[in-house]
Amino acid sequence: MVATLVIACFILKSGYELIKEIMDRIIGKPADKELVKQIREIILKHKEIRGLHDLIIHDYGPGFKIGSAHAEADAKMNFVKIHDIIDQAEREVDDTLHVMMTLHMDPIEYDNPITNAYFEDLKRILLQIDPGITVHDFRTVLGNEHTNLVFDLVVPYGFHLENEQIKVEIDRHFEKYPNKIYTVITFDYPYTGG
Repeated sequence: MVATLVIACFILKSGYELIKEIMDRIIGKPADKELVKQIREIILKHKEIRGLHDLIIHDYGPGFKIGSAHAEADAKMNFVKIHDIIDQAEREVDDTLHVMMTLHMDPIEYDNPITNAYFEDLKRILLQIDPGITVHDFRTVLGNEHTNLVFDLVVPYGFHLENEQIKVEIDRHFEKYPNKIYTVITFDYPYTGG
């Protein structure tokens, strides 16, 4: 009787683990943190790629992983040159980690002093709200009557403030500026859990 119960428990446990593994692949789960770290290191070792975000890894079983991410590069850089660098980074990830990567290039304007000042101010605001919130794809649309600050925020899962509350905190700070500032925010969440 005891042996039967032990065998039944073993079978139930094995069945549960098998179903969980299958469901994780179908529904998705965060990628392994060490894999994410290695992918980031390989891509960012190319000095022309100045940032990486929206990294997503799809695991389709042993030996078959596909990844995608946005790679930030200087908007003034030669398009053919950065395309070649991004292709090379994709190949290196595939050759080293066996993850077929697709990188989307995000052109960032790094030498605009007005944009940079707004960006630094936003980063200070976010540090006051919570250091876990990160920003990417920051750009400005300067107008005669107002300025739009357009950017994406990555908010940790389970964060204590709602997205609208975060926006209110940011907007409250920019109300102090003499010109009218509008924030256009896309809220993201970490796809890789790390």
